[in-house]
Amino acid sequence: MKDSILTGTSGALGNYLRQYFIERGFNVIGTVGKSMPRNGEITIDLGEWDSFGKLREFIKDKKITSIIHTAAILQGKSNRKRMFAANVTGTGNILKLAKETGCRNFIQISSVGVYGIRALGKNRDEKTPVNGVEAYGITKRKSEDLVRESGIPYTILRLPLIKYSGDFYIEKQIKKGKSVFIKNRNSNIVSTVSPE
Repeated sequence: MKDSILTGTSGALGNYLRQYFIERGFNVIGTVGKSMPRNGEITIDLGEWDSFGKLREFIKDKKITSIIHTAAILQGKSNRKRMFAANVTGTGNILKLAKETGCRNFIQISSVGVYGIRALGKNRDEKTPVNGVEAYGITKRKSEDLVRESGIPYTILRLPLIKYSGDFYIEKQIKKGKSVFIKNRNSNIVSTVSPE
């Protein structure tokens, strides 16, 4: 059985990925922040390395095949200092754990928010100028920099802006060979992701 760490399993995306991987035979070790942990989940404070003790103890005899880092604090849910601690310092702490475990497959879930709100609905690539980036996008960009500089084999996925409050909807699931189409019901702005 493949042992994988999945951060943020109490969030919308993390919870979906947890179930997806469990159904495919992975042993998912999930992390949660403030939510009550379920079976296979451990509570940590991403911004505090000292809080990783129980998780480190739990995985010490396991061979971690991958770490999927989805956990983040969005703007509006917390103050900027707390967001920076979770999103940037937290990513640094998860990378430290990845090095400690010898992880060879680190997947960072990021956001197209790194390009800024003015790039919403436009085609984006690495040459797209950053314009009007909000605090969340800044923390996700800094997190990406940490991942790139870590020396760990990685994949960074910049997912479309996803809200599950009823403003946006997901038309298709993320699957190999399929596209995800996200459309704001009240405008013509769309975001897509097409994994290879």
